[in-house]
Amino acid sequence: MMISSFYRKLGVKNKSTMWKKTLGRKGKFSFYHNSRGAAALCNDKFDVIWSESDMEGRLAVVLLELGDKKIGFVSVYMPNLNGTQVVRDTYLQQLLELDRICAKVAAETDMLVIGGDFNIIMDPALDAEKVDATIYPDILSEVYDLMEKYNLIDVYREFNPSLNTYTYSPKGTNPHGIFRRLDYIMVSESILTAVEDVKEKFCYFSDHKALSIKIKFGQLRTKNRNYLRHNDNLL
Repeated sequence: MMISSFYRKLGVKNKSTMWKKTLGRKGKFSFYHNSRGAAALCNDKFDVIWSESDMEGRLAVVLLELGDKKIGFVSVYMPNLNGTQVVRDTYLQQLLELDRICAKVAAETDMLVIGGDFNIIMDPALDAEKVDATIYPDILSEVYDLMEKYNLIDVYREFNPSLNTYTYSPKGTNPHGIFRRLDYIMVSESILTAVEDVKEKFCYFSDHKALSIKIKFGQLRTKNRNYLRHNDNLL
């Protein structure tokens, strides 16, 4: 069952009624003018313990409860990276804010799902059509550190370890032929065995594909929060 969706570039704020009707009326939106946004929404089957969003259209989070289980959903829209230090500093600052939110969720549960546009490729050989795609090792190292800290797993890559795939895949004009996997869903290791399905599909209102996962809540088991999963990407 799909209980929360992550969207980038939501569009104008007055469309929030449409999004809530489609995805659920509980949760949080974050908008920045008419250019970008993030949302973490759920339906009425879940109790919202708390929710939060920023004012920049970059972050929305909701902590849900169903029976005796709690699970946090975080929607992110990270800045577009380029070679300037200002943009890199902005990205790193956003990662610090994401770290703060993850810590707040981790204080109540070891079950966390983060989804959205990270605007970064992790593996040029698999996540980009051209292997000479720009990577940012310093930024990527910080992303991996965050994943290790909260035992987060790139769930699409876990299910498809060797598949070349791109979530930035424009249907229209794309003169430079740029195709990248920039969008991710990361789940806590404690959730992984309950993930039943992972999909990506074209989205008519965006130049990015939509990602979705199905989680069987009845199969969720709480694990020791202090357990760390080794991240081979750091080697």
